[in-house]
Amino acid sequence: MLQAKEFYEQQLARFISKKKQIRKQMLFLSIGRLLSFLGIIIAIYCFFGQWNYMLFVTLPLLIAFIVLLQKYTQKKKEEQYAKQRIHINKLELLALEGEYSAFATGKKYKDPKHAYSEDIDLFGQRSFFQYLTRCHTSQGEAYLASLLKSNDIKNVSEKQNLIKELTDRPNWRQDYMTTTSLMDPTFDLPNLLSWLENYKGFTKFYFKWLPKVYGVISIIWVLLLSQGIVSAYVFGGWLILGIMISNRYQKGISNLTLNLSKHHELLSHYAQLLARIEQQKFSSQLLLQEQAKLKTSHKTKASQEIAYLSRKLQNLEHGGNLFVKIFGNGLFLYELWTSYPVEKWLEAHADQIKDWIQTTAFFEAQISLSNFAYNHPRYTYPKLDTSKAIFKAQSLCHPLLLQNQAVSSDVNIHDSEFLIITGANMAGKSTFLRSVSLAIVMSNMGMPIRAEKAQYRPIPLLTSMRTTDSLDEETSYFFAELKRLRFIVDHLEDHKCFIILDEILKGTNSTDKADGSIRFVKKMVAMQATGLIATHDLSLCELENELPQIRNYFFDTQIQKDELYFDYKLKPGICSDRNATFLLEKMKIIE
Repeated sequence: MLQAKEFYEQQLARFISKKKQIRKQMLFLSIGRLLSFLGIIIAIYCFFGQWNYMLFVTLPLLIAFIVLLQKYTQKKKEEQYAKQRIHINKLELLALEGEYSAFATGKKYKDPKHAYSEDIDLFGQRSFFQYLTRCHTSQGEAYLASLLKSNDIKNVSEKQNLIKELTDRPNWRQDYMTTTSLMDPTFDLPNLLSWLENYKGFTKFYFKWLPKVYGVISIIWVLLLSQGIVSAYVFGGWLILGIMISNRYQKGISNLTLNLSKHHELLSHYAQLLARIEQQKFSSQLLLQEQAKLKTSHKTKASQEIAYLSRKLQNLEHGGNLFVKIFGNGLFLYELWTSYPVEKWLEAHADQIKDWIQTTAFFEAQISLSNFAYNHPRYTYPKLDTSKAIFKAQSLCHPLLLQNQAVSSDVNIHDSEFLIITGANMAGKSTFLRSVSLAIVMSNMGMPIRAEKAQYRPIPLLTSMRTTDSLDEETSYFFAELKRLRFIVDHLEDHKCFIILDEILKGTNSTDKADGSIRFVKKMVAMQATGLIATHDLSLCELENELPQIRNYFFDTQIQKDELYFDYKLKPGICSDRNATFLLEKMKIIE
């Protein structure tokens, strides 16, 4: 399999070339359309009044014009697809260089009360979500956000197999992404689904045959009119009768057209997505389960059903044309004719649309995870471990750091063990905490992490690293922090969790902070919690002598050539640096 950069470069070159080829074909089709149109005009001019000759010449030209127009429309769609494929590969090449600002930030999924998302920059500008997402629909984005926030530790091995399988299908992934990128991003799916759930039909059972019978009679009337057997007044009366019958149901027709038929093009894209899923031969259990959801009770494929609905809705939308309103309804009861199959379809499948679209969102989200894995072939899938180790990683780094910025550290945390981490500001404590946090979240999702080797036992994550006050809730900083710690304790009473804390009880005085922190850590140990706590309070480190579950680690700071030097390496022991005094003196704030 090609390396990511090589693959994206080849795809970019391929679709740039394809786009140029399509443009040439569109030019020839445009010239052909123009010539056939001019030919029709010339034929009408030359043979005006000679109907047999005019029909003999203009009919083939008209057919040619229609065929060329259809081919041009198809080529226009192919050009749009090629443009999007080019755009996608350009963005991937930029992402490999660390530039991913063009992707969605996921800001709307931020939740200060979530178990960990706020503390580890999961959503927002320059967030992990922005780095990860390749979703183009709001449903896909929402599904991806739910995966990131789920804290779900079930079926990790199956999740890994799913991502590995999709990772090996870069062409299929890009085809799927391109199709989603061509869809209307403003599509309000919840509103449509709500409308479908509450929809009441208006068509009658006899609408199946009434428009057909009415149409046959209309054709007979036209023939009689052409032979002068019936007068134009009688024919006009028949036309008005058809319009009146159709207008009787205009409210229902308008409701159906306004809320559903305008989405025919979007549904056509969904049909394409569903077809792409149905046509694949998957081996992953989770992928097979999702694929199985696309089978219908009528033994047809979901893609075929959605495509059928899209075509029928397109026919229904034509009813808004004034010509169709008058002559289509007047002669063929057109809108009743086209409404009936739509309502019969809704009667059979309306309750399945939500599940089908949810399946497309599932694949869109999983494609984002697999695309991440494909872009980082050196990342490792953590091996599931049922021994004493909770999280063990060799050369762990934060996934958002560039290669020239990342400094790795080894981590080894056993069950019911707490690491107390000390170190100066800027030494790397917070980055390390977020690296471990993200690694656990990613591991629980089945993703590979940025480490040379890793093993872990699936475990939910809880963090307290960025507590803030709230004017809206009239909550002080200290009280907000207490609420967060209460949140953690409540969850620990239900099940084991991995806890990551950064300088807790910052909102009180140093003596009270030290005493409270020591007692809280002891409570965590008593509840058999596992995790990390970063602190400047060295009195916490004394717990290592008291409790066997506590181990001390630190990030070192050195002064070299009258400059501070950080190696960002996690080391066993306690920090003894005094870089604050050094910086105050260096900046001539104190003497």
